[in-house]
Amino acid sequence: MPQNDVAAFEWARKAAEQDDAAAENELANLYRSGHGTPKDLVTAVQWYRKAARKGSGAAMFNLATSYYNGDGVPSSTTTAYAWMLAAADAGDAQVHDALAHLDISSSDIALAHLQLGIMYAQAEDLPANSSAALRLLLEPATSGNPQAEAALGIMYFAGNGVMPDPLKGLDWCQKAAKKNFPPAFLCIGLAHEHGLGMPADLGVAVKWYRKAADSADPQAMMRLGNMYTQGKGVGKDEVTAAMWFILADSCHVPAATEALKILVVQLGGKQLERAKKMAAQHRACTLASDTLLGGSGSQ
Repeated sequence: MPQNDVAAFEWARKAAEQDDAAAENELANLYRSGHGTPKDLVTAVQWYRKAARKGSGAAMFNLATSYYNGDGVPSSTTTAYAWMLAAADAGDAQVHDALAHLDISSSDIALAHLQLGIMYAQAEDLPANSSAALRLLLEPATSGNPQAEAALGIMYFAGNGVMPDPLKGLDWCQKAAKKNFPPAFLCIGLAHEHGLGMPADLGVAVKWYRKAADSADPQAMMRLGNMYTQGKGVGKDEVTAAMWFILADSCHVPAATEALKILVVQLGGKQLERAKKMAAQHRACTLASDTLLGGSGSQ
């Protein structure tokens, strides 16, 4: 391995660790190409994501090509197109030629617009862009798409890019719930817990959280753990709380790890083993169930 490649990699690594988006993107390029370090496509994608969250259009374009080629992620032309659109919004110059020449159906283009709208609304993989989210989500939601309906519902609850309107938020989430879309169950549970668009009813909130959790939604598992820990809407039950936190933790919810650390101190060994057995008997989580993307988005 050439010594100058190793030096370039070390420079990029140190700069990236200082939260520099350009360095994060460059470090990802080096992992992707194997210059100065063994090739690692999965790690490359992780660094591209960090840079994209900071608004790097170059990293967004590189994520698009990663999805198109299946480099470190499952190949998806739709997701690639969504990331290309994001890169264009971020002002990346190299993306326009790629958009013009990408072979993609009109139906997949519509799915990519929906996916990007949800990504902007969630602000997890991209900086928040509420106006773009609203623009991209309104048409599919009006046409009855449950993903768009639930995303809009959450936007109206939170007042992200729109005037807060709990009743409108609840209406959108209920429409999605009628189509059996699990993230909408979580949304309605939150509305009942916090009294958004209706009087608060903790017991009803627990029922909706359980329905979402039984559909393998990790955030609902987390909410149930909190409810059982605090005795909100149910009798206080730390063993059952631990079960839900264990399930949420297995689905990579960071807050569940911290909650478990606290409960482990309070629970005896037998109680903890019982919680683990209860968790083992429950339905396992699914990889995309904690997002509104329903499995079609970035993982």
